[in-house]
Amino acid sequence: MEQKFIKLFERFLSIQTGKYLQQKGKEIFDSPAEEEMVEKTVREGWNEYIESKKEDLLSMSERSIVNFFEAIELNFPHYKKRDDDVELFDEDRIDEDDFEELDEEDIEELNDELNRLADELESIPEDERQDVVMLMLAFPALQEVGFPISIFMGGDGNVQLNETQRQQIDWARQLAYKIVDMADESDVDVKKEKYDHVKEFAAAFIRRDKIDNVIEEIRNAYERGDEFG
Repeated sequence: MEQKFIKLFERFLSIQTGKYLQQKGKEIFDSPAEEEMVEKTVREGWNEYIESKKEDLLSMSERSIVNFFEAIELNFPHYKKRDDDVELFDEDRIDEDDFEELDEEDIEELNDELNRLADELESIPEDERQDVVMLMLAFPALQEVGFPISIFMGGDGNVQLNETQRQQIDWARQLAYKIVDMADESDVDVKKEKYDHVKEFAAAFIRRDKIDNVIEEIRNAYERGDEFG
């Protein structure tokens, strides 16, 4: 999807997500799996109602686009919580022992690995490169939740991940995409909206008192761009 249409889709996603949460009487998703279900439904709605008209949207005012997006009613499936869902962060439920403490040596090793990945980026197929970049950007988030950094060492492709680790990697990559989209937003009101959405998404794994710092780290890394040459 071209960049100009990605921003339109993100706007549509934001509006429809807000409508879904309002219908359910809550402010955030119960789990990343629920958010994935909603995003899939919104993407299908985009393809059905908007894809053929997207060129016309480019000549419309922001208000007209918002009115058009809000008028579209999507049939969201009923979400049934699964036993293997990773729930949003709850300080009363979390076990601090589940998090791996990273010392200075660990962090230095992580930075060395980040630099190695950056050097190898050019050899990665172009269609996979953006996902790799986003995962690199997302390292501060993975570091914050105590993701075992040894998984990224060696690069032999035979790493066995448990379900939580797979969800953490997918979550962190999506988080980086959302932060990049927010950083690129020029409309102040929309940017704030996206920031609030990013914070709620980050809360799936990160303590709320740590979220702002992690977002800032990832955004600064993206805006500097020096990690990727």
